[in-house]
Amino acid sequence: MRAVVVGEHDLKKVVGDVSLEKRHQMIEDARLAHPQVSVRCLRELHEVDRSWFYEQQGREEVDTDQALSQDIEAVVVEFNGYGYRRVTHELAQRGRPVNHKRVLRVMRECRLLCRPKRRYQATTDSNHSERRFPNLLREVVSVRPD
Repeated sequence: MRAVVVGEHDLKKVVGDVSLEKRHQMIEDARLAHPQVSVRCLRELHEVDRSWFYEQQGREEVDTDQALSQDIEAVVVEFNGYGYRRVTHELAQRGRPVNHKRVLRVMRECRLLCRPKRRYQATTDSNHSERRFPNLLREVVSVRPD
C-alpha cells in the first residue's frame, strides 16, 4: 500500500463516500475507457460485490415520478396558473396526497411552473395637461458633500 501525500486523497476513502449506483456507473465508464483492465480489478477498486455488480447490469432505471408527473400535468392543464402549492392541494383533494417538495421538484423537471404575475402599480401619470416645473439644480455644481 502506498503512502498518501499531503493534499492527495486516499482513493478508498473517496470511493467509500460515493453511492453504489454511482460506483456502478464509474465501473462501466472505466470498462469503456480501459477495456484492458479486468472487471474484477475495477470491482475491488470501487469496493463493489460481484453479485451486486452483475445484478445491476440487468436492471433498467424506473422513473417513479412518471405517474405523478402525468397527474400534475393534468391539474396544470385544467387549472392554468396554479403553482406547486395549489397543485399539491388539488392532488390531495383528488386522493393522491404528495409532499409539496416532491411536487415542486417534478414541476421544475417538467417545466410546469407558472410564472408569477408582476404586481406593479404605476403611480406617475405623465399624460397630464399641467405644466412641468423647471429643474432648478441643473446649473448648480456641488463643491462638497452636505
